[in-house]
Amino acid sequence: FKFKNDGETEFPTGEYTYGTITVNGDTYNASEVDDGEEIILKAVPDDGYGLAVFEVTVGGEKQNVTNDTCTFTLTGNVVVKAAFRELHNVNVYADEESIQSIIVNPTTAAKDMTVNVTVTPKAGYSVSEIYYTKGNERETIATNSNTGSFTMPASDVTVSAVATRIPTHTITVTQNM
Repeated sequence: FKFKNDGETEFPTGEYTYGTITVNGDTYNASEVDDGEEIILKAVPDDGYGLAVFEVTVGGEKQNVTNDTCTFTLTGNVVVKAAFRELHNVNVYADEESIQSIIVNPTTAAKDMTVNVTVTPKAGYSVSEIYYTKGNERETIATNSNTGSFTMPASDVTVSAVATRIPTHTITVTQNM
């Protein structure tokens, strides 16, 4: 089988720009792959890069890919599509007065990857907005929610949240005699 990047350029060795596809834990060698053999493909990004796309079809059937690995039995022609992109940092800034924690997953992401955010406010506060900044731009992720997600842009971002104090009221009960 041959490796293809976006269906145009063939990479007979499994080498891509910014990463490699390994076959059964080693570099690709067509003479070592027999019909009916179990194949394990792994997408290995270079340092500073992440896997943005990894799709495998065998004999025209799409295969299950788990994160960076695809295991299948060789029964037909194999088409591999992979794209590696530069990783960017997902930084966090939490206001110490109102925010207990902000957790982002992942903490580095390639452009177009989904980043999930969970905010825990301190006692007596509720989250009114989760947002990220990149340079001078500010993008809202969620309002009136402790969770949200966003699509990573092609730059580092800083995730923050706004929490507002929950109003408290005093109730006085008097007894008529």
